[in-house]
Amino acid sequence: NDAQAEVDTCKIEHLVSSETARLATRLLRFLGAGGADAQRFLTSLSRFTTPCSRDPKRCPLLCEDRCIEEFLSEPDPIPHAKG
Repeated sequence: NDAQAEVDTCKIEHLVSSETARLATRLLRFLGAGGADAQRFLTSLSRFTTPCSRDPKRCPLLCEDRCIEEFLSEPDPIPHAKG
């Protein structure tokens, strides 16, 4: 919903660097443009189903010393928007 999107955007805005925000914006513009490359990417992403092993040693790109999926499954310490 729109209220939750606003809360999430604010959280991201305050937690990521300007460079990361710039690159994320660039990616979203690319995907939103709907070109053939973006469509192929989105199709491939929707088919990606490799399960998480929950072992940070097997997932150094994302997890470093803690499984990011476990972290994301914990209750959010910042209240969500109602609506």
